[in-house]
Amino acid sequence: MTLEEMRTSDVTCLRPADVAEVLGCHPYAISLGAKDGTLPFPFFRSGNRTKIPREGFLNWIDGRFTQTGRAEAETKRADAP
Repeated sequence: MTLEEMRTSDVTCLRPADVAEVLGCHPYAISLGAKDGTLPFPFFRSGNRTKIPREGFLNWIDGRFTQTGRAEAETKRADAP
């Protein structure tokens, strides 16, 4: 699934394979990240299945990979006490 397909899709949750295709990694890496809780985007586990809320992932990817998102994150860190 491409990023554009995700944006126009009406599915509620994505699979690790969908997300891995966009991020350019192996789906197993997404599953392992969910298992140890290190994924930087929203997810939940249902039994042994990893589910990624589509809207949450799209919000993360829009904020994470845009120049504006990076600048805002750097400004927040610089202003932090």
